[in-house]
Amino acid sequence: MLDASEREQFLTVAKLVADRPSQFLYELAPFKQALTARRSLADAFAVFRELFNFPENSTIEYLPVKSLYEVARRHASVFVETGPSGIAFTAHPPRVIGAGDQRAFECVTRSLYFACLPECTVRGRSGFIEFRGSALLDFQGHELERVDEQVVLDLPVLEGSKDGVWMCSSPGCKIDLDEAFSLLGPHSPQFGHWIWEYMPKYVAAAMSAQMSRVPVLIDAHMPPTHREFLRMILPPEIEIIEVPLTATVNVRRLWCAPRLFFIPMHPKTVDPAWIPFRTAPPDRFASVIAEMLRRMSPSLPPASGPKRIFLARKDYQARKLVNYPAIEERAKQEGFVVVYPQDLDFATQIGLIRGAQYILGQGGSAMLLGFFARSGAKLCILSSVNVFRSTSYTCLLEKLGIDTTILTGPATREDSPYSHTADYAIPEEIFSAFLKDWRT
Repeated sequence: MLDASEREQFLTVAKLVADRPSQFLYELAPFKQALTARRSLADAFAVFRELFNFPENSTIEYLPVKSLYEVARRHASVFVETGPSGIAFTAHPPRVIGAGDQRAFECVTRSLYFACLPECTVRGRSGFIEFRGSALLDFQGHELERVDEQVVLDLPVLEGSKDGVWMCSSPGCKIDLDEAFSLLGPHSPQFGHWIWEYMPKYVAAAMSAQMSRVPVLIDAHMPPTHREFLRMILPPEIEIIEVPLTATVNVRRLWCAPRLFFIPMHPKTVDPAWIPFRTAPPDRFASVIAEMLRRMSPSLPPASGPKRIFLARKDYQARKLVNYPAIEERAKQEGFVVVYPQDLDFATQIGLIRGAQYILGQGGSAMLLGFFARSGAKLCILSSVNVFRSTSYTCLLEKLGIDTTILTGPATREDSPYSHTADYAIPEEIFSAFLKDWRT
């Protein structure tokens, strides 16, 4: 039996699972941690099983964590390296107006490859691949060692560390497939991760003629824009298979590829020491974006619409611009059209971006739409002074020919271990002066 406090947490998480099936893992992770800290693993699993309505014959098994790259290199039936590891490059920070902690990153490339592994198991909202008694994760070399990772964000992981995980399985929700490419993962419903992390790894692999054209696995409950984006990229004959939250998928031949950069699952803190690992080589990334645009072009509307757009964020989202009404009003006075991207379908979003010469917006995932802007466009990101992480994507924008500026203001609230999510204010007079100068 759960005590009163546990029962209250249980009901809270259960409601989130029902009401927000795409966005509940961040609340579920601390519940798992509290549960396994106070109860035996068997008792904690019984609660977890009840939470997700797993059948009685569901199981939990310990799997050591291993590098997908190292295992695939030795055991894959197909392993093709398309980009070597160990090549040094420097990611330069953008132009910053105002205070900031920007810096250059000294980086090295990771191996870019695609592989086909025999007899694998994957699960809904999980970044792990089960293969021959191990849980494979996308890290290379010392990347994982540098991060204070919390692997319990992964949905079927009840307890675990960087060394091994206790993984849940439900035989009552099992899918068997001959062949597939997996785009499953804990962050798949989040627009920024989908556009920067998930889609590029598929396209990078699919650029090779040796990559098999197989069904693509995606998580259920993702926003419609995600599926629309994927459908625009895929050849029409390739099937998209949605995987329910609690499903276990057995795949006889699983095709997989790494991300172009390392990104932790759920670190406790953002340590500057590992940030260079999360920076993709700009030349590789630019070639992937060019391929995306080539594939998307038949589905895109003509580039049209306003030449000046302001990509706004809803006021309930993190990293809130606290004086956004005044900032939006000043932008409108300078001819900018305020747009909330999540209110539009994906093709319309890209059409607006492709037609704009000046793109202004609040720091967040919508800024990654800038990857699809026309070369020569100008982009300005509004942010708090905590901008050092931004170099990881602004260096990619610059490589794509997007003139990028960050305009900062003081943080007004910092109650998160992640400094880049702080709320902030942009001084209005400085903002107005910047807009007049920026457009000349």
